[in-house]
Amino acid sequence: MRAAPFMAHDTSVISYVLNIELSKENQTKVAQLQTLLHSVEPKSLIIAPPGSLHITAMDWLAPGVDYGGDNDLLFKDLFHGYDQAFSKALGGLQPFVATLDEIVVSKGAVIIKSKESRKLNQLRAKFLNQCDLLPHTKQPPTITHATVARYNQA
Repeated sequence: MRAAPFMAHDTSVISYVLNIELSKENQTKVAQLQTLLHSVEPKSLIIAPPGSLHITAMDWLAPGVDYGGDNDLLFKDLFHGYDQAFSKALGGLQPFVATLDEIVVSKGAVIIKSKESRKLNQLRAKFLNQCDLLPHTKQPPTITHATVARYNQA
């Protein structure tokens, strides 16, 4: 997992999100799906670059939310507490495999998701039991998913 700055395509606000990276092998498999999707809808889909593919765990500083200051400085202030809470949440967690075996086309994006989200949801809940997200930060998703494409709004 990694916490990394994220620049949403529709905003200039830097955000910090916690993601699970896909392996290179799985990035390649998803890229094949993306190529197929793009061949069907080349003008309407924005394809995520293979190196950015991830399973979303949660937002720490959400894209598009104005927290009233410099998000980089805010994250530096929050990181130690968030990192400790997340390390505790990971304690005792056994490795698990997330099988993304369902394609979902929604009005906002094309995602691949897992039928099983129990383990990741337990991890999210353990983190949230130890610390609160800032006001206006969206709650973590309840599904295990990776976004493979968004729609071009132009």
